[in-house]
Amino acid sequence: MIRLKKWFYVLCISALATVTLVSSTPAQAATSINGTMMQYFEWYLPDNGTLWTNLGNDAAHLKNIGITAVWIPPAYKGGSSSDVGYGVYDKYDLGEFNQKGTVRTKYGTKSQLTSAIGTLHTNGIQVYGDVVLNHLMGADGVQQWQAAQVDP
Repeated sequence: MIRLKKWFYVLCISALATVTLVSSTPAQAATSINGTMMQYFEWYLPDNGTLWTNLGNDAAHLKNIGITAVWIPPAYKGGSSSDVGYGVYDKYDLGEFNQKGTVRTKYGTKSQLTSAIGTLHTNGIQVYGDVVLNHLMGADGVQQWQAAQVDP
């Protein structure tokens, strides 16, 4: 099973961007290649939970056309099942808990995600996950808190 140890923050606007990949081993640290990253999502994808499966199934094709990295959408649970990932409900639910009326996210389940990542890695393709740290919505209740006014 693939363990999601690292998430990379990608500041990329275009759907197809050129990136440079540098080896992480000291012996090959000076070696670099020009790679091609593909943004593997768009705003209007259907809410059917198939993106991760489609991505895994597409891995060999992506490799054959020269893609060396993919940028995937936020993988966690949004405020609704149709949320594209930027209305964050639970950053730790990658599609494994029954919250907001569904187990899966808009893009699929955690097991589908880890399978797709494993298949991409097997094909030599890096995976960059988009993560939004400062958006939260869809709370299940109201919290009370106290604040003390101070002189600015």
